[in-house]
Amino acid sequence: MIIMEDHSMNHKIVQKIKATVPADKQMQARIKMHADLRRYVVYYCMPQGSVGAEVGVDFGAFTDVVLDIITPSKYYLIDPWSTKTKNTYENIRDKYADRDYVKVIQAKGADAAKDIPDESLDWAYIDCSHEKEDVIANVDAYLPKVKKGGYIIGDDTHVKDVIDAFKDLLAAKPDQLELIVHDEVVCNQVIVQKK
Repeated sequence: MIIMEDHSMNHKIVQKIKATVPADKQMQARIKMHADLRRYVVYYCMPQGSVGAEVGVDFGAFTDVVLDIITPSKYYLIDPWSTKTKNTYENIRDKYADRDYVKVIQAKGADAAKDIPDESLDWAYIDCSHEKEDVIANVDAYLPKVKKGGYIIGDDTHVKDVIDAFKDLLAAKPDQLELIVHDEVVCNQVIVQKK
């Protein structure tokens, strides 16, 4: 199922913002639209009670969007949080300590996958390294973890290596992955479904 085959709707929305929103408010309107589209991803791919993994948490902005909309039965938050961001790891760990369904894992994405049972995830949201090899390694690591019919969502598809990695994966694994959405205009996300 392809939800968006072209980007004409996004172009129309951006053009409408440019035509109707004062210049000094256009960035705020596009940011709000981006946030709304990310919320759409949550509604579409992440139902109440689902099990998911966010690979690349950083400061937890998307984590807050997910938890504002749904209550997963299990939610893995995965990030290496380098020594420069040690306080961020501690802040994330402490922020969600009272939610027993949230498991914070300090590790690189592909390395953390070994701690997650196969076929246990309804979705994996990948927003970490933008290097093509890393994107491929992360998708390859999480594909066995996602249930049949579940989703892998990639962020930042405006970065050439990211979208090239997903294109390569879709070409190499047509029997395992199906493209659902690729939006490179507003939300910069790709959604693939495990067959």
